[in-house]
Amino acid sequence: MHARPTMTPPVAALSIAWTFYSLAEGMYVEAAVLAVALASVSGMMDRASPLYAWLTLPSLAVVSLTSGLEAGVETAGRIAVAALSASGALASLSYLEVYRWLRWVGLPEHWALSPALIARQAELAAALAGEASASLAGRGLAGWRAAYRLPIPMVVHIFRSSELLAEALYHRGVTGGGAGGAPRWRPTKLDAAVTLYIALAWGITLL
Repeated sequence: MHARPTMTPPVAALSIAWTFYSLAEGMYVEAAVLAVALASVSGMMDRASPLYAWLTLPSLAVVSLTSGLEAGVETAGRIAVAALSASGALASLSYLEVYRWLRWVGLPEHWALSPALIARQAELAAALAGEASASLAGRGLAGWRAAYRLPIPMVVHIFRSSELLAEALYHRGVTGGGAGGAPRWRPTKLDAAVTLYIALAWGITLL
């Protein structure tokens, strides 16, 4: 299995900010190309497709009923592009690198560590949902009988994984001041591709 391409935190932040700026300025195609690319290379397009549908379909229905189909499609499209870009960029990050950069800009340790823990647990919850559903189905539980039991095994697994993650971070010297100093920026191929695309798209709009 090949490792997924990664980005450094500054370029990830740039890609998300540029996507939102492009949406605000009506550059829908440019924003959508970057968003779909990020979600695809990070694997989020496959792993989180139900989440994207959950975010966009209600907006499409509600806005279409109140303001017309065209407005509904535009609103749902904006939400989809923003979600694809943000999730794709965040999934391409190293949580440890995010922590180091946030510590470097001055955030307290617990605040700097929170985004990494939240993102890790969200990713774990998505993976565990399928495993827990299969486990309950094997015990003859399906439909609504499984729906209200599903959170129990997920919460147990997440608490256990949080404890293991905390221990791992401690032993690696991440917490307790072990990750001090300015982070070393090591640009990746995905950094270069994203930056080049944004520069070209920006240049074309200025012509």
